[in-house]
Amino acid sequence: MSRLAEWLENNTHEWANARELAEAAVDAGIFDDDREQAVLNWATVEVRRQLKRRRDGLPRFGNLIVQTPDGRASHRYKALSLFSDDDFRQVIAVHMKRADGELAIAAAYESERRQHYGGQLQIPQLSYTTEAA
Repeated sequence: MSRLAEWLENNTHEWANARELAEAAVDAGIFDDDREQAVLNWATVEVRRQLKRRRDGLPRFGNLIVQTPDGRASHRYKALSLFSDDDFRQVIAVHMKRADGELAIAAAYESERRQHYGGQLQIPQLSYTTEAA
């Protein structure tokens, strides 16, 4: 476990936003040994933030996850204005898979909640329809 991960495990007893946690981690000296890496991480976060900005309800950039030659997952971005039909199809498939994953997480939280407090919340099921090409 990284120093930051360990620090977060021990310092998130109450709800806090990421900025508050980052400020507290800096104050605690978590990044003192890794300033160059911290600046790169910050820059990466800022780039991702811009990549996720929306216009007319859609992100301006699509996001796919590809495997690198060494087997790691790598996010790749492309401007929506440059999408081909295949690009749209790939991004749609990614978002449909994410939706399924988010519902699975919601169901796991509900299972955990039910063990502690009883009762049951309904988790909706999504159904997808596609138009003929």
